[in-house]
Amino acid sequence: CTFGVQVGFLIPLIMLKRTPLTLSILIVCLFATSLFAQTQVNLPGKIHVKFKESYAAHISQKSLKTQQFGLQAVDKINNIVGVTNIKRVFRDAGKFEKAHQQYGLHLWYEITFDENIPVSKAVARYQQLAPFDKVEACRPYQAIKPLRSSI
Repeated sequence: CTFGVQVGFLIPLIMLKRTPLTLSILIVCLFATSLFAQTQVNLPGKIHVKFKESYAAHISQKSLKTQQFGLQAVDKINNIVGVTNIKRVFRDAGKFEKAHQQYGLHLWYEITFDENIPVSKAVARYQQLAPFDKVEACRPYQAIKPLRSSI
């Protein structure tokens, strides 16, 4: 029962001496999660989209070079947000392409557009369209330095 956990948590707090130091530590502990929380940062002018499988055959690979998918509704939004580049997130896998298709990797595309347009607005526009299964902002990635081994 969560009520028991809450009551059990309050008993030690009631028993503590109410000194300024104790209250300060308590306040810092209560707000520490919001102080150290990670913020979500989007890469400006980039989103990832995943098409529904039923639309895969309609995507014109020739049109991608001209920043179009060959789907009228999608291409209209491409023009509105000022698309400058479209590329597959997972490149053609050659002899392993069939495996990529089995897991739906061929449906993911990265759309680069005018950086002056907020990513949230571009995501909202594309999410309204039927051909997409997912539309998401791109997040920056950083390599993490490995921990030193004591071995």
